[in-house]
Amino acid sequence: LGVALFSKEGRYLEITPQGAAFRPHAQKLLEDYDSAMQSVLYAGQGADTLVVGGCEMTVSSGLVQLFSSFATRNAQVRLRIRNAANASVPDMVRGRDADVGIYYNIGAQRLSGLQYQPLFQEPIRLMATADNPLTQGGPWRYEDLAGLGFVLPHDDCPAVISILRCLKEREVCLGPVQYLGAVSLVMEKIRKGHRAVALQHSATGWFAAQYGLRVIPLAEEDIWMQAQVVYRSYDALSPIGQSLVRYCRQYAHQQIQRDPAHFLPYFCDAL
Repeated sequence: LGVALFSKEGRYLEITPQGAAFRPHAQKLLEDYDSAMQSVLYAGQGADTLVVGGCEMTVSSGLVQLFSSFATRNAQVRLRIRNAANASVPDMVRGRDADVGIYYNIGAQRLSGLQYQPLFQEPIRLMATADNPLTQGGPWRYEDLAGLGFVLPHDDCPAVISILRCLKEREVCLGPVQYLGAVSLVMEKIRKGHRAVALQHSATGWFAAQYGLRVIPLAEEDIWMQAQVVYRSYDALSPIGQSLVRYCRQYAHQQIQRDPAHFLPYFCDAL
């Protein structure tokens, strides 16, 4: 190219203005290359099935756009989504019940027997119905949530564990807390009573559009969850499985660029 894309500052490389200008074009070249390779690999073949495991709150809500756009770009692929509790996703992949999985955690965590690609960090949010007083004012401190009930899909979700731990540490006395296993049951309970649900930021748009929920604004420091795509072995994945892993990484980069206030880079060595 005849220009420097990176400059070295001490022990670190930093992107130059020329590099920043070139980056979106390089990203587009990689996407076009990936699309071209897929068209050749699957020309004249039937649909290829790819099984993706993940929590319903993430795979089927927060990351709908990711999988929708991937399916549009790869029309020959048959996606099969298997919803499970977030904590079960690594075992699903290890047990070959899923080719790849979307897994969330808080803090550093190594997954035995799996490889993974870090995606991004995003904050935890609380949501409730529009007629709940907590969605109409604020921002609130944790103490202002006293008496609030929660209804949640699973008790092992990082969002649930973290927010309930914070409330307990602040000695906030909550209302009833229920775990119902499915989003449809969660929503039925939320509609019938002034209860809240904890979830990742990326799912808030979906829950607002589909169910009319609103975010409860908090005057508290954000709690961040880390998202990653996990698989047994990248080399052992089918070509379309490898393509999904790369596309997840591209999608994560786009989210970080478009909304840096709510999506942060996830600094972890990919395995």
